[in-house]
Amino acid sequence: MTPNDVRAEIDRLTLTLLEKALAVDSNRAVRLGGGGREWVTCASPQDQEPPLYASASVEEYVRLLRHRQYSVLLRDFAMLQLWLEFERGAPSKHRFCFFP
Repeated sequence: MTPNDVRAEIDRLTLTLLEKALAVDSNRAVRLGGGGREWVTCASPQDQEPPLYASASVEEYVRLLRHRQYSVLLRDFAMLQLWLEFERGAPSKHRFCFFP
């Protein structure tokens, strides 16, 4: 899959979750980067690169929520983060995270 394919699939998933009333909020997937290194991550006005994550703690959840660093916020306020890094067009890293 290309970065554009991944971006489109994440957007399709988030739209489906919103349409089925399983989610209350979402951020569009965007492509960032260049020069052979790109990310597909959630749109966040504060960041030009994907955020670094400290730990899976309540404090971290609150920080991510405050800065809207999630792909989807589910109706029970669980959070999904969908993030992929590509090097020269090939997937090299990912973060598929569920904060209950």
